[in-house]
Amino acid sequence: MNLLDKLMAAAEQTPINRLRSEMERILAAENLIKAAAKTPFEQAMEKLKEGVATMPPSFEFEIPQVIGAEIWAQLDRGSKLAMGKHVKASPEAYGMEWLRTSTSNHAIYRRAE
Repeated sequence: MNLLDKLMAAAEQTPINRLRSEMERILAAENLIKAAAKTPFEQAMEKLKEGVATMPPSFEFEIPQVIGAEIWAQLDRGSKLAMGKHVKASPEAYGMEWLRTSTSNHAIYRRAE
């Protein structure tokens, strides 16, 4: 039974408030399914945007510090490199500015002002 059929069945059997409640429950479940379907790379990119916005402007950081060890550990080496290259090519898209490369060859950023 698809979503429309479920809603039609609920409309025939329940008052409008119950129908509204059922619709909200179904939409929330669909949003959870969509969120769970994101790849670790997509999760990391979202977390990066969110995390950079909370950083003080003068604080210097590397990407793994912002997205956290849990998400970083889910990325394979190729994804980590691709993410680093992508961000370094357009840091302004993430509200960041590139400062320098560390001695361990990691890019150092800070939040753009």
